[in-house]
Amino acid sequence: MADPLDGLDAAGRAGDNPPSAWPPVALLLLLAASLGALLLGLGWAADGPLRVPDVAVDTALAAQRSPALTGLAEALTTAAQPAVGVAVGLLGPLGLWLAGRRGTAISLLACAGGALGVSYLTKDVITEPRPPAQLWAIAPDSVWSYPSGHTTVAGIVLVALVLVTSRRHRVLAAALGIVLVAAVGWARIYLGVHYPPDILGAVLATATATALIAAGAAAITGAARAGAGLPVRAAERPR
Repeated sequence: MADPLDGLDAAGRAGDNPPSAWPPVALLLLLAASLGALLLGLGWAADGPLRVPDVAVDTALAAQRSPALTGLAEALTTAAQPAVGVAVGLLGPLGLWLAGRRGTAISLLACAGGALGVSYLTKDVITEPRPPAQLWAIAPDSVWSYPSGHTTVAGIVLVALVLVTSRRHRVLAAALGIVLVAAVGWARIYLGVHYPPDILGAVLATATATALIAAGAAAITGAARAGAGLPVRAAERPR
């Protein structure tokens, strides 16, 4: 059986030297490592020097509560509960797979699973307690506060919107996703079950996982194209 790299070698001998996929992969891995370091560093600060100002922010928001705002915050919390993240991460890829968008389906499945995994692993590493119980408008659904699981779910929805939307409407989809992330983050702080750094930590957790998945996709795409004797590209984004 012929070596699958023969086609690439032949292209090189013919003077066609395609760009390597590895520089973008390395940059994506560096980005993921940097985001992960920020995630852990912010978690350390949230569980230490930022605690006093964070409690002050939550206390100030608690003083501004009203029935209407509390109802809105509770609705946003329900819309971004972990079960929603699991549903988006499983049913979304299933629908995309059945529609023939298998690459996008795999990307969404990996990003959703990765974001939830990074978020909950970070919770167990940082072990930041929740805000004081007297600030709670609702009972929290887990012991640890950093990062916010609900905001991570909102981040997964943002990634899903960007992945499934055509390039023409991708900026609008991203903007809607960012609004959702901000709204859910506000709701969790307003309800007294999270601190501000918990929200940023959720964004960092989702971004870290997404960068790792993008690096893996770039590496797999490059290896597949090299094996087929085609010019190597960093990654193919879904249309």
